[in-house]
Amino acid sequence: GSHAWSGAALSAAAVYMQDKSSALFTNTVFGNNAGYALHASKNARLDGFANNTFESNERVMHLYPDRVGELTGTSTVIGNDLDRIHVAFGNNDAVSVPAVWKDLGVPYEITTRFYVKANLTVAAGVTIETAQDVQIVVEEEGSLATTGTEDAKVTFRGMESVASGYWAGIHFKSASPSNQLTHAVFEFTGSMRWNGRGDSSAGLFLASGALLSLTNVDIGPGGGYGIYLSAEDSILSCSNVRFSSMAD
Repeated sequence: GSHAWSGAALSAAAVYMQDKSSALFTNTVFGNNAGYALHASKNARLDGFANNTFESNERVMHLYPDRVGELTGTSTVIGNDLDRIHVAFGNNDAVSVPAVWKDLGVPYEITTRFYVKANLTVAAGVTIETAQDVQIVVEEEGSLATTGTEDAKVTFRGMESVASGYWAGIHFKSASPSNQLTHAVFEFTGSMRWNGRGDSSAGLFLASGALLSLTNVDIGPGGGYGIYLSAEDSILSCSNVRFSSMAD
């Protein structure tokens, strides 16, 4: 990881997977590397990934969204300078194949707008942290589900704890019945408006025709509303949803 493999500084990595490459990593130790331990480009492929250890690296992994679902099995991430997995979304990048994002014990880091265009399930214990004003957008063809438990909730939060709102939240355009959030926590949302209305800041924003089910969900602190239904045909069902320290 002493130098970049491409013109991008973020390409510095011990293992750099170019587009159309593929690899299988099992029982592998990544340690004492500068840059990222593993960088998997947009069209690379992880054919297997289990029982690996990432320790004492500068950074852990730089992955494009469709690579995250290929992190099968369990791995250990501990004692790195930045214990987090960077998920790279560009203007045209999205979760485009059905995937389950598993808990590796460290947050997934999102620094640009996050599109979901397939069925995405976020497993129990996962934390997703976003940069300032980042939006998660569940498109019409996609869905978002969380399978948290009472002891291992799924957490969506800003990288900084700004009670008035640090990141935008989640915009649901999808009418999929798979939009089911269970044992999930949303913190520091509502940093910006979802449309031209001055009161449209919200942690969860439902577009016209969108469908969402919430069970055992905590929303707050944050700016604006916890939930915003933008049209008469936005459909929301709730069971045991708690709001705390929201602005509206």
